[in-house]
Amino acid sequence: MNKTKPPKHRTVRGRLDYIHDQRGETGREWFTITVNADGSRTIRAQCEMDEDGLLRDVIWSLNADWTPVDAYVRLNVGGKFHGAGWFWIDGSEVTGEIFNAGTGRLRQKLALSEPPAIFGAHPVSGDAMKTAKFDRNSADKIQKFQGISTSPLPNGGSGPILTEITMTFEFIGEEEVTVPAGTFQTERFRWHFEQFAPIEIWTMGSDHIPVKLRWDELDSDYLLTELSGDVE
Repeated sequence: MNKTKPPKHRTVRGRLDYIHDQRGETGREWFTITVNADGSRTIRAQCEMDEDGLLRDVIWSLNADWTPVDAYVRLNVGGKFHGAGWFWIDGSEVTGEIFNAGTGRLRQKLALSEPPAIFGAHPVSGDAMKTAKFDRNSADKIQKFQGISTSPLPNGGSGPILTEITMTFEFIGEEEVTVPAGTFQTERFRWHFEQFAPIEIWTMGSDHIPVKLRWDELDSDYLLTELSGDVE
Protein backbone atom coordinates (compact mmCIF):
# COMPACT_ATOMS: atom_id res chain seq x y z
CA MET A 1 0.00 0.00 0.00
CA ASN A 2 1.44 3.31 -1.09
CA LYS A 3 1.50 6.02 1.51
CA THR A 4 1.61 9.66 0.52
CA LYS A 5 4.61 11.35 2.06
CA PRO A 6 3.95 14.63 3.85
CA PRO A 7 5.35 17.74 2.17
CA LYS A 8 8.98 18.21 3.12
CA HIS A 9 10.52 21.35 4.55
CA ARG A 10 13.67 22.79 3.03
CA THR A 11 16.71 24.12 4.85
CA VAL A 12 19.33 26.79 4.17
CA ARG A 13 22.50 27.30 6.20
CA GLY A 14 25.01 30.12 6.15
CA ARG A 15 27.75 31.97 7.96
CA LEU A 16 28.50 35.68 8.22
CA ASP A 17 31.83 37.16 9.29
CA TYR A 18 31.96 40.52 11.06
CA ILE A 19 34.89 42.52 9.61
CA HIS A 20 36.05 45.79 11.20
CA ASP A 21 37.83 48.31 8.95
CA GLN A 22 41.00 48.35 11.10
CA ARG A 23 40.82 45.34 13.40
CA GLY A 24 39.75 42.66 10.95
CA GLU A 25 37.42 39.85 12.01
CA THR A 26 35.72 40.72 15.29
CA GLY A 27 32.87 38.22 15.24
CA ARG A 28 30.86 35.70 13.28
CA GLU A 29 27.36 34.32 12.96
CA TRP A 30 25.85 31.03 11.86
CA PHE A 31 22.24 30.95 10.69
CA THR A 32 19.81 28.23 9.64
CA ILE A 33 16.50 28.80 7.86
CA THR A 34 13.87 26.07 7.81
CA VAL A 35 10.94 26.71 5.47
CA ASN A 36 7.85 24.57 5.92
CA ALA A 37 5.51 23.41 3.13
CA ASP A 38 2.96 26.10 4.07
CA GLY A 39 5.58 28.87 3.71
CA SER A 40 6.07 29.47 7.42
CA ARG A 41 9.65 29.42 8.62
CA THR A 42 11.87 29.14 11.67
CA ILE A 43 15.27 30.82 11.76
CA ARG A 44 18.11 30.08 14.17
CA ALA A 45 21.17 32.24 14.71
CA GLN A 46 24.29 31.94 16.86
CA CYS A 47 26.21 35.20 17.11
CA GLU A 48 29.71 35.72 18.54
CA MET A 49 31.06 39.24 19.15
CA ASP A 50 34.67 38.91 20.34
CA GLU A 51 35.38 42.44 21.56
CA ASP A 52 32.10 42.68 23.47
CA GLY A 53 32.43 39.18 24.91
CA LEU A 54 28.89 38.59 23.68
CA LEU A 55 27.34 35.27 22.71
CA ARG A 56 23.74 35.40 21.46
CA ASP A 57 21.42 32.52 20.56
CA VAL A 58 18.13 33.36 18.85
CA ILE A 59 15.28 31.26 17.45
CA TRP A 60 12.34 32.99 15.82
CA SER A 61 9.38 31.86 13.71
CA LEU A 62 7.41 33.66 11.03
CA ASN A 63 4.21 33.09 9.10
CA ALA A 64 4.30 32.71 5.32
CA ASP A 65 3.89 36.50 4.99
CA TRP A 66 6.95 37.04 7.25
CA THR A 67 4.94 38.30 10.23
CA PRO A 68 6.48 37.20 13.55
CA VAL A 69 4.91 34.44 15.65
CA ASP A 70 7.30 33.67 18.50
CA ALA A 71 10.94 33.93 19.50
CA TYR A 72 13.53 32.90 22.06
CA VAL A 73 16.63 34.97 22.89
CA ARG A 74 19.52 34.09 25.19
CA LEU A 75 22.54 36.28 25.98
CA ASN A 76 25.91 35.53 27.56
CA VAL A 77 28.17 38.54 28.17
CA GLY A 78 31.74 38.23 29.42
CA GLY A 79 31.37 34.49 29.70
CA LYS A 80 28.40 34.74 32.05
CA PHE A 81 24.65 34.40 31.66
CA HIS A 82 23.07 37.79 31.04
CA GLY A 83 19.44 37.12 30.23
CA ALA A 84 16.92 34.99 28.35
CA GLY A 85 13.40 35.54 27.13
CA TRP A 86 10.56 33.79 25.34
CA PHE A 87 8.22 35.98 23.30
CA TRP A 88 4.78 35.32 21.82
CA ILE A 89 2.87 37.50 19.35
CA ASP A 90 -0.92 37.17 19.36
CA GLY A 91 -2.34 39.76 17.00
CA SER A 92 -1.49 43.18 18.43
CA GLU A 93 -0.54 41.76 21.84
CA VAL A 94 3.05 40.76 22.59
CA THR A 95 3.99 38.79 25.69
CA GLY A 96 7.46 38.23 27.06
CA GLU A 97 8.56 35.81 29.77
CA ILE A 98 12.02 37.03 30.72
CA PHE A 99 14.74 36.29 33.22
CA ASN A 100 17.35 39.05 33.26
CA ALA A 101 20.52 38.95 35.36
CA GLY A 102 19.94 42.58 36.33
CA THR A 103 16.21 42.64 37.06
CA GLY A 104 15.35 39.01 37.79
CA ARG A 105 12.18 37.43 36.48
CA LEU A 106 9.86 39.67 34.51
CA ARG A 107 6.66 39.24 32.54
CA GLN A 108 5.94 41.88 29.92
CA LYS A 109 2.75 42.41 27.97
CA LEU A 110 2.52 45.08 25.30
CA ALA A 111 -0.82 46.01 23.77
CA LEU A 112 0.11 47.59 20.43
CA SER A 113 -2.06 49.64 18.08
CA GLU A 114 -1.54 46.99 15.38
CA PRO A 115 0.24 43.63 15.02
CA PRO A 116 4.01 44.12 14.83
CA ALA A 117 5.39 43.67 11.32
CA ILE A 118 8.90 42.84 12.50
CA PHE A 119 10.55 41.21 15.50
CA GLY A 120 14.15 42.32 16.00
CA ALA A 121 16.51 40.35 18.26
CA HIS A 122 19.78 41.66 16.73
CA PRO A 123 21.26 38.80 14.68
CA VAL A 124 22.75 40.34 11.55
CA SER A 125 20.92 37.72 9.48
CA GLY A 126 17.67 38.81 11.09
CA ASP A 127 18.40 42.46 10.35
CA ALA A 128 18.76 41.63 6.67
CA MET A 129 15.57 39.53 6.59
CA LYS A 130 13.53 42.43 7.97
CA THR A 131 13.47 43.75 4.40
CA ALA A 132 11.12 40.89 3.46
CA LYS A 133 8.23 43.07 4.67
CA PHE A 134 9.07 45.79 2.15
CA ASP A 135 6.34 46.14 -0.52
CA ARG A 136 8.26 46.08 -3.78
CA ASN A 137 5.08 46.78 -5.79
CA SER A 138 4.62 50.14 -4.10
CA ALA A 139 5.83 53.35 -5.71
CA ASP A 140 6.99 54.44 -2.25
CA LYS A 141 10.70 53.63 -1.99
CA ILE A 142 10.80 54.54 1.70
CA GLN A 143 8.49 52.53 3.97
CA LYS A 144 7.98 52.42 7.74
CA PHE A 145 7.08 49.40 9.86
CA GLN A 146 6.02 48.99 13.46
CA GLY A 147 8.10 46.40 15.24
CA ILE A 148 9.49 45.01 18.46
CA SER A 149 13.13 45.04 19.57
CA THR A 150 14.75 43.14 22.44
CA SER A 151 17.50 45.73 23.10
CA PRO A 152 18.08 49.44 22.33
CA LEU A 153 21.86 48.97 22.14
CA PRO A 154 23.64 48.79 18.75
CA ASN A 155 25.09 45.38 19.63
CA GLY A 156 21.86 44.12 21.22
CA GLY A 157 23.78 43.33 24.37
CA SER A 158 21.19 44.38 26.96
CA GLY A 159 18.08 42.68 28.20
CA PRO A 160 16.44 40.93 26.52
CA ILE A 161 13.46 43.20 27.11
CA LEU A 162 10.59 44.27 24.83
CA THR A 163 10.61 47.73 23.26
CA GLU A 164 8.25 49.02 20.59
CA ILE A 165 10.06 50.71 17.71
CA THR A 166 9.45 52.09 14.22
CA MET A 167 11.75 50.85 11.45
CA THR A 168 12.33 52.79 8.22
CA PHE A 169 13.67 51.06 5.11
CA GLU A 170 14.59 52.51 1.72
CA PHE A 171 14.88 50.43 -1.45
CA ILE A 172 18.02 51.46 -3.34
CA GLY A 173 17.98 49.02 -6.28
CA GLU A 174 19.43 45.80 -7.65
CA GLU A 175 23.17 45.18 -7.50
CA GLU A 176 25.65 42.40 -8.17
CA VAL A 177 27.77 41.82 -5.07
CA THR A 178 30.86 39.66 -4.56
CA VAL A 179 31.61 38.30 -1.08
CA PRO A 180 33.69 35.30 0.14
CA ALA A 181 30.73 32.95 -0.48
CA GLY A 182 30.49 33.99 -4.15
CA THR A 183 28.92 36.54 -6.49
CA PHE A 184 25.18 37.15 -6.14
CA GLN A 185 22.42 39.24 -7.68
CA THR A 186 21.00 41.20 -4.77
CA GLU A 187 18.51 43.82 -3.72
CA ARG A 188 19.98 46.74 -1.80
CA PHE A 189 18.18 48.49 1.05
CA ARG A 190 19.05 51.24 3.50
CA TRP A 191 17.81 51.02 7.09
CA HIS A 192 17.47 54.53 8.52
CA PHE A 193 17.81 55.55 12.18
CA GLU A 194 17.33 58.82 14.01
CA GLN A 195 20.31 58.38 16.35
CA PHE A 196 22.71 56.24 14.29
CA ALA A 197 24.17 56.09 10.79
CA PRO A 198 22.06 53.99 8.38
CA ILE A 199 22.79 50.33 7.71
CA GLU A 200 23.30 49.28 4.08
CA ILE A 201 21.80 45.84 3.38
CA TRP A 202 22.17 43.52 0.37
CA THR A 203 19.90 40.43 0.29
CA MET A 204 19.33 37.61 -2.18
CA GLY A 205 16.29 35.65 -3.34
CA SER A 206 12.92 34.92 -1.82
CA ASP A 207 14.59 33.81 1.42
CA HIS A 208 16.21 37.25 1.70
CA ILE A 209 19.60 35.71 2.40
CA PRO A 210 21.99 38.24 3.96
CA VAL A 211 24.81 38.67 1.46
CA LYS A 212 26.39 41.84 2.85
CA LEU A 213 25.68 44.55 5.38
CA ARG A 214 27.66 47.73 6.02
CA TRP A 215 27.35 49.89 9.12
CA ASP A 216 29.52 52.99 9.33
CA GLU A 217 28.40 53.42 12.95
CA LEU A 218 30.62 50.46 13.87
CA ASP A 219 33.05 50.78 10.90
CA SER A 220 32.18 47.21 9.94
CA ASP A 221 31.13 44.99 7.06
CA TYR A 222 29.16 41.78 7.60
CA LEU A 223 29.92 39.33 4.79
CA LEU A 224 28.41 36.02 3.74
CA THR A 225 31.26 33.51 3.82
CA GLU A 226 29.39 30.18 3.59
CA LEU A 227 26.05 29.16 2.06
CA SER A 228 24.48 25.74 1.53
CA GLY A 229 21.11 24.07 1.19
CA ASP A 230 17.94 24.63 -0.82
CA VAL A 231 18.18 28.36 -1.50
CA GLU A 232 15.30 30.08 -3.28
